[in-house]
Amino acid sequence: MNQALKIDRQKVFTREPTPLSFDEMLRLVEAIEEKAPSVYKHRNVAIVQVLLHCALRVTEVASLNLS
Repeated sequence: MNQALKIDRQKVFTREPTPLSFDEMLRLVEAIEEKAPSVYKHRNVAIVQVLLHCALRVTEVASLNLS
């Protein structure tokens, strides 16, 4: 008999990601437009919109190639 089979395994619970509502997305973009320095405002809004509309992770957006 394998003694390792008697050990209780730890249960791992993963939390499902919950998407932002439409109103939350609008508030996020508006907050970026208000608070970001004018030099980076359009860039930051574009990054967040790509994140939200394409359902990408931050690391995936950071590794995007412009070409």
